[in-house]
Amino acid sequence: MRQKYISHEPCEAFLVGAIGRLTPVKNHSLLLQALKCLNDQGKGDPFRFLIVGDGELRAELIDEALDLGVRDQVIFVGWQRDMPPIYGALDAVVLTSKNEGTPVTLIEAMASGKPVVATDVGGVRDLLGGSKRGIRGGFELARNGILVPPGDAKTFADALLFIQENREICAQMVRNSTDFAVKQYSLKRLLDDIKSLYDELIETGSDD
Repeated sequence: MRQKYISHEPCEAFLVGAIGRLTPVKNHSLLLQALKCLNDQGKGDPFRFLIVGDGELRAELIDEALDLGVRDQVIFVGWQRDMPPIYGALDAVVLTSKNEGTPVTLIEAMASGKPVVATDVGGVRDLLGGSKRGIRGGFELARNGILVPPGDAKTFADALLFIQENREICAQMVRNSTDFAVKQYSLKRLLDDIKSLYDELIETGSDD
């Protein structure tokens, strides 16, 4: 999969995935701005971004990538049906949304053993957990990933650089997140919850 999208540099690149609809609420523009920040610091060369999904903003985002000078580092691949190979090819998964409920893409990334950087919105903190090592450079090292203030491209860039440069620290974070995702969102957990709900309804009905 890496050879398919970055055939000229599959081993050296740090491949970051953003998965979701290309709509305003997902704020992919923040990711492009973060990449420009990395390039401005002279540290963006290893980074490549795989944007998986489609939507009304695709053409606008391509134009913005061109304007920011990052188009060569961003690959727009559209919707993909077979997601496991995509997750397997990535070095990290990001979410840049302005608002979220419980994002399935983060759960899938965590279950796939990938480090996660996400904006601290909606139910994202519930997935990534509270602070484990506190605030560092404006971003928060949570138990299951890294939380970034929404709309802050510079801090998002710093968080991406952190996971690229600190693989050992992130390895523990990944172990935590994978364990959390498997326990909380597995098929067994779902079936057990449904069984408990039916048991409760049956018990309540018998009292009537």
